[in-house]
Amino acid sequence: MRPESAQEEVDLLPRVLAGVAGFGCRRPGLVLLAVLLSCAVCLAYTARRLTYQTHRNDLIAKHKDYYQRWQAYVAEFGDDDDMVVVVEGQDRARMEQALEEVAAALRQRPDRFDRLFYRVDLRPLRDRALLFLPVEQVRRIQDNLQNMSLLLEPPVLGGLDPLFGWRSLTLLQMLKEGERRALGWKADRPNPEAEDYFRQLDALCRGAADYLADAKSYQNPWRSVLPEPPAGQAERLEAPQYFFSGDGRLAFLLARPAKDVGGFTSAQKSIDELRHPARS
Repeated sequence: MRPESAQEEVDLLPRVLAGVAGFGCRRPGLVLLAVLLSCAVCLAYTARRLTYQTHRNDLIAKHKDYYQRWQAYVAEFGDDDDMVVVVEGQDRARMEQALEEVAAALRQRPDRFDRLFYRVDLRPLRDRALLFLPVEQVRRIQDNLQNMSLLLEPPVLGGLDPLFGWRSLTLLQMLKEGERRALGWKADRPNPEAEDYFRQLDALCRGAADYLADAKSYQNPWRSVLPEPPAGQAERLEAPQYFFSGDGRLAFLLARPAKDVGGFTSAQKSIDELRHPARS
C-alpha cells in the first residue's frame, strides 16, 4: 500500500466527524428532533420487549451438550427441588407424632407445597403379599396345598359337598397321621414333608387350646403352610411406615415447594412457610 493511500484513509474519519458536527451546528432543530424520535422508539421497544432472565440456565450456552442432556432429563422426569424436614429424638412415637403435625400444617397450604412424602402405607398390599414372595417359597406353598388335596378337593363326595373333607377332619385323625409319620421318620435323611406336617399339627393343637381357653383369641392355624416372613416384614404390613435413619434417631419429611415464576428466589415463600411450623 502506498503511503499516500494510507494517509487518505486516516484523514477520512476526521472529515466525517467534522461534517456531522457541522451539520448539527447548522441544523440544531432537525438533530434534536431526530434524537427525540430515536429516544421514543427505544423507550417503546424497551417497554414491550425488555425482560429479566432469572434462571441459572440462562448463564449457560444452549448448544452445550451437557445443557441439552439436562433439558432432556427435565422433560422426562421433571425439575423437582425437595425440602427436607429432619426430626431428631429418642422416642419413636413422639417423632412420628411430630412428623404428622408438620405434615398437617403443610397440607393446609397446597398453594405452597404440592407434594409431601414422609410415610408409606403398605396395608393395602397385605392381601397380595404372596405376589412378592420368591419363586422357591411359592413352589413350597403349592407343594403343601397339593399334599392337602384330599382335604381341599375330596374325590367323588367333594362334587356333592365341597366341605365334606373339612367336616370329616378331626384332631384325632391328625394325631394318628402324626404317629404314622413319626414311625416312618428317617433320621439319616431329610424329611421335609413330615416336618411341614408336624409344624401344621403343632399350629392346630395350639390354636385349639387357645380357642378352648378364650374363644376371642382364635387365630387361623393354617397360616403355618406359609413360609416365615423375613424379620420386620410383618410389622411393615400392619401399620404405616415412616422414614427413619438406621439408628432410629432421625426422621425425615420431604416437601416439594411451589415455585414462583419470574423471581430470583422462586421458592423463598415456601421456605418461610416451612420454617413457621418447624419452629412451632
